[in-house]
Amino acid sequence: MAKRALFCVTLLLLAEQLVTFRFEVELIKQLSRKDKSANCLVSPFQVVQSLSFLYLGKEGRKDYTLAKALQIVGRGHDKITSYFRETQKEALGQNFVMANRVYFSSDFKIPDHMKSVSGNISVEVENMNFSDTKKASTDIKKWLSKMANKSSKLFGKDHFNNVTQIVAVQGLAVTSMWKHRFLSQSKRSFLIDRREMKPLQQKVTMMYTLANFESFNNDEAQGIFIPFSNSDIGMMVLIPKSHITPLNVMQQLDKYLLMKMRKAQETHLFLPMFNIQETMDLNGVLEAMGIKNLFSSLNNPDAAKNSGEVTKDSIAMHFEQLSLLVVKPNRLLLESEYASDGDQKTFEVNRPFVFLIKDQKTIYMAGRVDSIDDLKRG
Repeated sequence: MAKRALFCVTLLLLAEQLVTFRFEVELIKQLSRKDKSANCLVSPFQVVQSLSFLYLGKEGRKDYTLAKALQIVGRGHDKITSYFRETQKEALGQNFVMANRVYFSSDFKIPDHMKSVSGNISVEVENMNFSDTKKASTDIKKWLSKMANKSSKLFGKDHFNNVTQIVAVQGLAVTSMWKHRFLSQSKRSFLIDRREMKPLQQKVTMMYTLANFESFNNDEAQGIFIPFSNSDIGMMVLIPKSHITPLNVMQQLDKYLLMKMRKAQETHLFLPMFNIQETMDLNGVLEAMGIKNLFSSLNNPDAAKNSGEVTKDSIAMHFEQLSLLVVKPNRLLLESEYASDGDQKTFEVNRPFVFLIKDQKTIYMAGRVDSIDDLKRG
C-alpha cells in the first residue's frame, strides 16, 4: 500500500512538472518541425521570459491569447515575477550569461508600469528608430556581442521597416559546470545512421567519468541526467534507439519528461565535447503556437487583413534569439583509455542525441546533435 501511494505521488509530481514545461515543450516541438538543420539549439526559458514581460507590461486588459499560450491564465502578477526572480538567480549562480531586451519604436513612450515590470522580470526595455535599418541592426548586434562574438546572422536586411513596432532579442550562453568531475578524455567512435547508405563513423573527443547518475532505458530511447555543481540544474541527454530519430524524440518530448528515472547508480559516462551556436527567427514558430496578435501590424492593420495573412511588410514585431552552449570539462584532461571491470553500468553518448539544460521548473536550453559538425573531432 505504501509503495502504491509513493508511486502515485511520483506520478503527480511528474505531471505537475510537465504542466510547468507545457509551453516550453510545445515550443521545442514546433521548432523541431521547422528547423531542419542537423544540430539546433534554443532557449525556451528566454522566450517565456520575454513574452511574459510583454504580457505583464501591458496596462489595462491583458492579452488572453498570450496568457493561454503561456499557460498562465489566472496566475497573478506577483507569482509570475517571483518565478523569474528565482529562476534568474539559479541560472546566474551557474554563470549563465543572459541577455534579454525588448526594443520599441522611437515614437512609443515606455510607461512607468512597463519599466517596473522590466526590472522585476529581468527584461531590459529601450526605444529605437527602426527606420534606420542599418544602424538599428548594428546597435542590437553590438549590445548582444557582450555574450558572443558572432551575432551576424541576426536580422536580415528586410527585418526592419517603417511598420516595425517591437523587436525582442534574447541571448543565452551556457558553459557546463559539472557536479562530478570528468577524469580523462579519449577518442571514441560516434556513429550516424544514413538512409540507404553506409553508416558514418568518426572519432570524436569524449570526456569520461565514473559517478552516480539517474537514468532510464526503454524500447525507444535511453536517457541520463548529468547534474551541474551546487544546483538542481543539469543536462538531460536522450539517445534514441536505432529505429527512432532525434526528431522523433523531440516530437514526443513530453513522454520522456514523464519518464521515471532509475535511482542514481554508479555509471561509466562518456560524453562528447561540443560547441553549438544558433541564431533563430522565432516569429513563425510563435504564430503557429497561437501567438498572433503581437505580430499584426499596428500602423497598417489592413495590410495583413487584405492579403489574408501577415506578410513581411505588415509585421510589427520581430522575435530573434542567439543561443550558445559549450560542453567541456571543468579542467584540463589527460588522454586515457577506459578499461571496464565488467560490473558497472556504461552510458556512452556515441550516436545522435537530444539534450535539455533543465531543472524541475525550467527548460533553459534544448537542442539536438544530429551530425558531428559541432563535436570536437578526434
